[in-house]
Amino acid sequence: MNSSPLISACIGWRFAVLELQAFLVELIANFEFHLTPEALKVRRETCLVMAPTIEGQPEKGTQLPLRIRLVTR
Repeated sequence: MNSSPLISACIGWRFAVLELQAFLVELIANFEFHLTPEALKVRRETCLVMAPTIEGQPEKGTQLPLRIRLVTR
């Protein structure tokens, strides 16, 4: 039995979770993710939530530098 009425109120909730999981599996299986040299300068910036920014570049806004490429098979 569900203890939260909000979770059981949305009939598409479980489907949305499964869709997100399937999407992540495809990303992880088909792409390689690597941090760039700028990622060493990432710091947390306080706003309503914590957001990643590059040290010395707060005017550029939220950033999390990644290098993404297709997996070679």
